[in-house]
Amino acid sequence: MRRAVEGDRARLLDYLRLEPEVNLFIAGDIVNFGFNSPAVDYYIQESDGAISAVLTRYRTNLIPYTRDLSGDLGPMTAAVNACLRPVGGWMVSGKKQILDRIQPRLSLPPRNALDMFLCACREVQPRVPLDRLPMVVRASASDAAEIYALIQSIREFAGGSMGVETLAEEIASGKTRVAIIRDAESGRLVSCASVVAETDTAAMVILVGTDERHRRKGYASACVYYLVHDLERRGKSACLFFHNPEAGAIYHRLGFVNIGMWKMLKFGGR
Repeated sequence: MRRAVEGDRARLLDYLRLEPEVNLFIAGDIVNFGFNSPAVDYYIQESDGAISAVLTRYRTNLIPYTRDLSGDLGPMTAAVNACLRPVGGWMVSGKKQILDRIQPRLSLPPRNALDMFLCACREVQPRVPLDRLPMVVRASASDAAEIYALIQSIREFAGGSMGVETLAEEIASGKTRVAIIRDAESGRLVSCASVVAETDTAAMVILVGTDERHRRKGYASACVYYLVHDLERRGKSACLFFHNPEAGAIYHRLGFVNIGMWKMLKFGGR
């Protein structure tokens, strides 16, 4: 595999558009970071002059992708192994069929493996109460420390690679949009949801979470609806992942439908 450059942009995006929802993270990184950011690298494998596989590194997150599961995945697997480190909270994620193929050949054993549903919402159709919607506001960079603290307090999100300073920078730049709810009495930030990897057609909803003491109040539903409605208003669809059936039921009642399976492998860290 070789490192992609600006001159590869058009044909790389054409390759990724063959499965747009699956490749939203990669396409979003290209749109938002380009080819000269230290935060992101793209590697492409070619066959007869055509792209046959892609590996993206966003900070300590790796996403391998290919449309041809019957092809040689050796170069892509070797590239993943070259990036992986035993410390630093590395993560490899992507289409489940791809990760199931390469996982046995990875140089490090994952500390955690999680299969998730990939969902898309092309038209928000809420069948869930949204009485908390007036409490939702869009976060600013000054909220980053509280957002980070809330995310770290939720077991399934703790140990992520993005720190407070990076989160603040990405909120300020618009690369990350965060909807938040604060408790009416204490003023504490108690629920949030984020949108990342935004392209001209779609974006990914991630890090949907609520403080344990404030769950089952409709906060997360309101935050997700706020973000998805904003995307829809701008002519874009939303995607997200889930593995918790209870969360899945909420997303389905907002209009999300399952379109595939995603796998996440976590290495090192907590």
